[in-house]
Amino acid sequence: MDKKYIAGIFESSGHITFRKDIRTKNSIFPVIIINSQNITLLENLKNIYGGSLKKGKYSSKLIISHRKALSFINDIYDFLLFKKEIADIIIDFYNVRFTRKYEAKRKKDLVRKFIQLEGFEEKNTKKGNGSIIKWLEEKE
Repeated sequence: MDKKYIAGIFESSGHITFRKDIRTKNSIFPVIIINSQNITLLENLKNIYGGSLKKGKYSSKLIISHRKALSFINDIYDFLLFKKEIADIIIDFYNVRFTRKYEAKRKKDLVRKFIQLEGFEEKNTKKGNGSIIKWLEEKE
C-alpha cells in the first residue's frame, strides 16, 4: 500500500489522542484512530502496522497505540500536510529521553502542547481517574 495513500487516509479520517494507562495510572501513551466504512482497507492497515480493529454496524475503526503508533507516524511523516505538528509531538514523545526525574515533566509539556494544538475545550475532556487533564494537574 502506498504511503502517500495511507497519509491521505490518516489526514482525512484519522486522529491522534493520548490515553492514560489504567494499570499504572501515571503513564500515558499516544493512540491513532482511523475510522472507515471500508473494512478491507482497515484490515490491510492492521496487517502492516498492527493494532486492533473494532467493527461497528456502519463503520469500523483501527486503533494503533504505543510504539506501533510511532512506526505508523514515521512511515507517513513525509507525506503529511495538516497533521505534521501533531506528528512531531508523537515523535518527540518517544525519541527524546531524559533521566527519570525529568521524564514526567517532559511528557506533560508535550501533552500540554498537543492539547493546545488540537484546541480541546474543557467540556470535551474526561474528568475521571483515566483523565489526561487530571494526570497533567498531578504534582510532578
